[in-house]
Amino acid sequence: MSFDFSTPMKQAAGKLEAVILRWLKLLLVLLWLASLISYSARFPASEPLLQHYRAELFTHFTGVYFALGMMLLAGLLALRQGFWVIAAFALVLLNALAVLPWYSPMSNQPTTIASQQQNIRLLQANLLSQNTAHDKLLNLITEKQPDIIVLQEVSNHWQQALAALHPVYPWFKVIAREDNFGIAVFSKLPLESVTEVQLGALQQQDYALRSEDKINTETGRRIFIHFQGVKTGA
Repeated sequence: MSFDFSTPMKQAAGKLEAVILRWLKLLLVLLWLASLISYSARFPASEPLLQHYRAELFTHFTGVYFALGMMLLAGLLALRQGFWVIAAFALVLLNALAVLPWYSPMSNQPTTIASQQQNIRLLQANLLSQNTAHDKLLNLITEKQPDIIVLQEVSNHWQQALAALHPVYPWFKVIAREDNFGIAVFSKLPLESVTEVQLGALQQQDYALRSEDKINTETGRRIFIHFQGVKTGA
């Protein structure tokens, strides 16, 4: 009496392949969802969900979507899943449009700065509005001695702590908010103007500061923004 071991092995292999395929398809669907949310945050939208800054967080992982999409494409090709291969290829292409331009030779060209211009030391920090380590920031400023300081997530308690900078940085503008989108600029250099700019709908505004200064007869213009979401277009 003989027993064919190949049959149960084939059955087990078939079940394993079905499980793997199910997980590959689920991951592909999730990656498509994340990629679409990521792209929606780059453009104006009528839906409040897509305008929310949390949608913009999905744009931080575009490189991960691209890499995982490549692996899914290889796996689905090996399993000969025609429709799902096309879907995976489209996902890779969608994210490649956002990722690959950063690795082109043109993106690595250095910015030319005239040698006659005065060097300006700029310090930028995202404070985290709940953070109460005021002394660490003030000590860092004392150590680095920047000419201009740009701060994000400036809350009311940070505004009070930053008053210590006024004697050294007499030109300043502070917009304190309790929703993580306060912004401030402090400068040792004379600022001819600091203008508050409101962006977005009334229900959910982004705030920007636009400053102008003049050094060696040259006018410098700077815009400091902490976006709730990255959007382009009118």
